[in-house]
Amino acid sequence: MKTSFGILLALAATAALAACKGNLFGNGYGYGYGYGYGGYTPPPVTNPNCGKPPYDLTVLYPRPNAKQIPAAVRGVWVATSQALPSGNRYDFFAEVSNGSQQDTSRFVKSTGTIPTPHATVPPGYVVYTTHFVTQIGSGHGVRLFWNNQTTNCSPNIIVSAFSTK
Repeated sequence: MKTSFGILLALAATAALAACKGNLFGNGYGYGYGYGYGGYTPPPVTNPNCGKPPYDLTVLYPRPNAKQIPAAVRGVWVATSQALPSGNRYDFFAEVSNGSQQDTSRFVKSTGTIPTPHATVPPGYVVYTTHFVTQIGSGHGVRLFWNNQTTNCSPNIIVSAFSTK
């Protein structure tokens, strides 16, 4: 009787692991809970993936994995190793832990001050900014996916993430 119970318990544990798709702390997509929130659902893939940025890109503000960013954060500053093409339609697809999603504005060259604290601009890089359409709010995690609206692609590369106060 004890052996039968042990076998049933082992089978139940195996079934539970299979239901988790091998990812006990995430959702089966391999992303887990890494950026301060869980339950991540990738954007629906109906078109080709957007891929990565065309040039080396450094996220300046908010710094990648930053915690306690002001809830009123309105933009993201980045630096690229080359100037983005004129008329580009690059932006970020932002996924927020409250379930909301939004595209940011298109990248424009930044002539103003980058909020602090920010990452160091690599020598020779061009600084751009993009803004959130709606305020993120407090206590949320945000994942930023690279997006190219020209190609009608599906954002699939997480460029950065941060969380708000």
